[in-house]
This record gives sequence, structure tokens and C-alpha cells, in this order.
Amino acid sequence: MKKLIRLLALLLITNNYAQKIELGEVTKEELLEKSHPTDPTAVAAILFQRGETYFEYTYDNGFTLVTDVETKIKIYKKEGFDWGKFEIELYKYGGKKELVTFSKAVSYNLENGKIVKSKLKSDGEFNEELNRYYDQYKIAMPNVKEGTIVEFKYRVRSPFISRFPEWSFQKEIPVNYSEFLSRIPEYYVFNVHHRGWISPQIDVDGRERTFTGSYNKLVNEAGGFRSENGTYEFKCKENYKKYTLSNISALKNEGFVDNLNNYAASMMHELVSVRFPDKPFENYATNWEAVVESIYNDDDFGGQLTSTGYFQDELSIILSKATTQQEKIMGIYNFVSNNISWNGYNGIFCHKGLRRALMDKTGNIADINLLLVAMLRKAGFEANPILLSTKANGVALYPTRKAFNYVICAIEVNNGLILFDASDKSASPNLIPTKCLNWKGRIVRAHGSSAEVDLTPKKTSIKNITLMASILENGEISGRVREQRFDYFSYLFLKNEGKLSKQDLVEYKEKITNQSEIMNYDVKIQSFDKPIVEEYEFKSNNLVELISGKMYVNPLLFFKMDETPFKLEKREYPIDFVFPSQQKHMVTIKIPDGYEVESLPESINLTTGGEMGNFKFVLKATANQIQLISSSESNLAIVPAQYYDIFKDYYAKIVDKQNEKIVLKKKS
Repeated sequence: MKKLIRLLALLLITNNYAQKIELGEVTKEELLEKSHPTDPTAVAAILFQRGETYFEYTYDNGFTLVTDVETKIKIYKKEGFDWGKFEIELYKYGGKKELVTFSKAVSYNLENGKIVKSKLKSDGEFNEELNRYYDQYKIAMPNVKEGTIVEFKYRVRSPFISRFPEWSFQKEIPVNYSEFLSRIPEYYVFNVHHRGWISPQIDVDGRERTFTGSYNKLVNEAGGFRSENGTYEFKCKENYKKYTLSNISALKNEGFVDNLNNYAASMMHELVSVRFPDKPFENYATNWEAVVESIYNDDDFGGQLTSTGYFQDELSIILSKATTQQEKIMGIYNFVSNNISWNGYNGIFCHKGLRRALMDKTGNIADINLLLVAMLRKAGFEANPILLSTKANGVALYPTRKAFNYVICAIEVNNGLILFDASDKSASPNLIPTKCLNWKGRIVRAHGSSAEVDLTPKKTSIKNITLMASILENGEISGRVREQRFDYFSYLFLKNEGKLSKQDLVEYKEKITNQSEIMNYDVKIQSFDKPIVEEYEFKSNNLVELISGKMYVNPLLFFKMDETPFKLEKREYPIDFVFPSQQKHMVTIKIPDGYEVESLPESINLTTGGEMGNFKFVLKATANQIQLISSSESNLAIVPAQYYDIFKDYYAKIVDKQNEKIVLKKKS
């Protein structure tokens, strides 16, 4: 019966939206709908989204890329209000830019039994300059509440033919219907790249299209120029492809995902070649080496690495204070990190230029890290940039300059690379920001030669926690904790807790220790090659349960995992642990006078197989105390999706074990 109901719901959705893929068609029934028919947990749903990309032609500008998109969204819960907002990035380069216009932008609500429309006004539209290459246009739909339906249409005109828009069929909310139509003149050849596990239906056709217009041009004649007006008309074959998908389930994010959009059902177009009548064939098919060489040859990349005179005085002072190679490297790294602040913009090309960035003490990612490369090279080190794509930018599927949005610095040594990012004050040598740990990058050597670089951390980051506690007869427990963090655990502490004041750190600790009272808190942050050490005392009445004269206490106290992070029945994307890790807990609990151990959780040794993960839990009791040694190891930064079921079961068993309790009883 449940399967039949689900099937009927799917058929209802399909029939409904096959007939009503038009803006302005909103019914009371749609506004009254309280939850999505096939996903009651959805905070919102895309009722339909339809896009079309085609080409327009004018005599003065040639072909222009035009994309029209219509979207209709239902908001079910307040957590879905952000789906009443929309933003789009617009590219600009060489005096040309993409432009967007919005129309038919309306919010619909049911008020006193009547459908009320609220149109988007100018105060709901915003344009922001992100950097020299991108603007961001945003809209915020009016009067969005639970039950609202919002719809809008936008058109993007782009002079950049190669920047064919990506189309995503799948979102983090259900999509009832998604359609994309491409109409491409025969002069252009594009490769289509698909990703995700859902394939759209494709309808292919070829049609003839006529382009007409008028022109005004200057004609060179003896004695001068004259203006000539006229009209033109030409015909060409237009390749027509229509992609459709219905009833698309939401992408479920349960954590440990690099970028969920990497696994969404979507498609991208890559320009391969152009051939106009009576003109030479132009081949745009490329490889990563050619892409990187073109980046290196840009004045705002490789061109910035040749000029060095402007920092010579500062470099001389740094080198005069150093006696070893490591001191020279760290002196240069610390100078750049401390003297230039990141302005919040990514990018592989300099925004201000290295000289101006040093003068202004601020710059984008390229300004900072290319300056580091230039100074290290001048000091005699084999330093080179590494191009990469951050996790938010996604994983590149094919060679293109826009695949990269970030650049770091590397020094090549006999046994590999030392990586640097001077833009992040929490980073240190070989501890680049976690947002950069996105599969592969490319090192760019002099004159544009390049090679692939694996950015996945190989070294295991360690966190050790030592806890000594005593339980009183009234159930109060107090003790002392020492936490040591190495490598990426240190980086994460500096990135998050490291920004807090001591008082805020104490309050944070009280929150995560089940409202324990934290006393005598101290943290030692040393040099990058030393661990960060936290020490504090605690006291709590919330960690021991007194029931019928017995005491129940968890051996890990407030360090236990309450629930498994893996709950999906099926997962089609990798588990991203970011870096290999080992966490070890050494706990000693003193038993109150007059009590003895009635039962202890059994010791276990769990493994995922294949040395991917291991969990040990060893518990022992003596006359007056209990000792626990618990360790958890994740030996891979990224676990392939085919091992999800293994890790799901593995973590469920860990959580079950960590939530078992010691039982103490009064001595007879």
C-alpha cells in the first residue's frame, strides 16, 4: 500500500507539472500544500525549473550567448526561507561583461482564502563587485513565509561564448521537474560533460534558423569614408538538444562531504572548436598543460614573478637575521603572512599586483602567495605556485582556466614538496587551509611547465586527551583534563577556538562538557611544530546518575559521541574526513569510598578492514579506580563511496560502545 501511494504521488507530480510549466500559474491547492508528497522532511521544493541557452547575432558584436531561466519554488518550512533568495555570478574581462535582468519575480501567499501577489521591487535587488573578474547579483523575494510560492525569470547575456552555463538538475531540496534546452549554431562544437548518478532524458533535433538584422558601416572610398546602411540575412543549421528529468530526490548532506554539488546530477558544456564559412578552423580542445601555460603567461600571474627590486631591502633584513635554510624560509613566510592581510577574495590572478599589495598591506590570495613565491625564489629556493580549486569551487571535470580559483606556494625539496599559504594566519608549513585539500592541484614551474600534485594529507594528525577524575558519594565528579593537538587538529583549533578570548573559551568548554564548571583553564600555543596544549579542571553534577543506590557513569564522560554521523540508507558520494587522524583518550576515574564495580562495558577492538579505520576500547578496574584507554584511527582522508555501508556499521558500533555505562554499587 505504501508503494502504491508513493507511485500515485509521483504520477500526480509528473502529470501536474508536465501540464503547468508556466510562470503565473499558481493555485490554492499548491499554496495549501503543507509538505512535499514524496519527501515530508523537505523544507522547500522546486516545482519546476526550465532553462534555455541559445545564440543571438548582431553585425557589430557577432554571436552572443543568451540564457533564459524560469524557476518556481514552494516554501514549506521556515528553514527553507533562504530558497526565497537567489544569487548569480557574472563574469567580466577585457572590457566586456555578462549582464542579467530579472522579470516575472513574484511571491504568492494565501491570505483570507485569496491568492495575494507580492512583486519583487528594486530594494530587493543587489549588485556586488566580488573582484576584478566577477560581480554577484542577488535578489531577495518579498513576503516569504511558510507556504509561500516564489517564482522568477532571469536572462543572462554573455559575450563569452566559451562560458556556457552549467545546469544542475539536482538540488538539496526535491525537484519535481527540470528541463534544459540548448540551441547551438552549427559553427560551434561543444562537448557535454555529465556528472551525478541520475541521467536525463535527451531529445535531439536539427533545425534551420535564420538570422536577420541591420548594419551601419564605414566604407573606404577614394577621398575618404562614407556611411553605409543595410540589412543582412543568413541561415544555418541549429543543433537542438533538450534534457529533462522529473521527480528528482534531494541531495542529502549528512556531513563529511567535500562539496555536495560535486555529486549532483548536472551537465556542463566545453567549447571544442569553431568553424565559420570562409574562415580558418579554430581548435579550442586543450589539456591541463596548455591551460596552465596560458595562466602562467598572464601578466597578472607569471608576469608578477619577474620584478623583485621593490622588496629587496626587506628581504636583505630577513636573510641577515637567519643562519639556517629553515630560518630563511620561515623568516620570509612570516614576513609575508604578518605584513599582508587577505582581503577576502580568492583568485589565481593578482588583483593589485605584488608591489601595490606590499605597499597597501592587503591583497587577494594571488597577491599574497605569489609574493611569497617571488621572495623565496629571490632568496635562492626552488619555489613555485600551485594552482588548485577550493572545495567550495568544486572538482574540475575538464581542462579550463576557470577550474582553478586559488593559488598557494610550494618549495620543492629532495623528498617532495613543502606547501605554504601565507594568507591564513592559522596555517603553517605543510598545513594549508582545509578548504584547499581538494584532491589535486597543479604546480607551475618557470616558463609555464606543470605537473599534477596530490593535495591529500598523508601525515596522520593526532589528538591526545588525558583525564583524571574522582567521584564523590553524592555523585559529584571533578577532575583535570589535558588535551594535546598536533598538525591539523592544531590548525582547526587556531581557526575556530583560537579566535576566542579566555573567558569565551571557558564558556565554550562548559557548553561542550555537559555544563560542567570549568576552572583554572590554560592554553599554550607554541611554534608551528609543537602541539597546542589545553589544561583545565572541571566539576559537575550532571555526569553521574544515582538510581536505587547505584551509580551509572560513562567512562568517556563528556568526550563520548552521542550519535552516529552516518544515517543515510545509501550514500553515493565519498566520505571526506579531510585528513588522516588518530584520537586517543586515557581516562582514570577514582571510585568513591564505600563503592565497588558491579559491571563494566566490555573491551573491544573494531576494524573496518583494509586498514582504513580502527577503534580500540580497553577498560580495566582495580580496587579503587577504573582505567580506560580508547583510540580511534582514520587512516584515509577520503573514503570511497563503496565503503559507506562498512563505515556506517563501524560508527554505529563505536557510538553504542561509547554510550555504555559503568555501574557502581555500594559494598556489602
